[in-house]
Amino acid sequence: MENLVRGPPRATKPPPTIICYICGRQYGSRSIEIHIPQCLKKWELQNERLPKNQRKPPQSRPEITQQGKAIDMYKVNEIIW
Repeated sequence: MENLVRGPPRATKPPPTIICYICGRQYGSRSIEIHIPQCLKKWELQNERLPKNQRKPPQSRPEITQQGKAIDMYKVNEIIW
């Protein structure tokens, strides 16, 4: 064991992120579910402050299809943008 030479440290991948369809920020796959209701509330408050002719209806949440247990994060983010 003492004769083993350590190589360069391995680069670790950052955890996969999902883009919020409301604000466009990136969140982890677990925290996005916490973020979206809060973000929608914030968006609604900001939207109510606008003059009536500038207000918009909230965006609908994109459908995310799942094959087996895996979700294709690339496709999810592509749908959102």
